[in-house]
Amino acid sequence: AIIDCFGILDDDKIRRYIELRCEVKGLGRGHIKRIKDSVQKN
Repeated sequence: AIIDCFGILDDDKIRRYIELRCEVKGLGRGHIKRIKDSVQKN
C-alpha cells in the first residue's frame, strides 16, 4: 500500500503504482478513484 499524506506523488506516479497492483491512498486526493477506474478499464 502507498499512502501519500503530503501530496508528493503526481498523477503519473499514482497511475504506475496502481498498474503494479499497489493500493494507493491519499489525503485529500479524491481523484485517485478516477485514476484507479481508468486503469482497470484498460
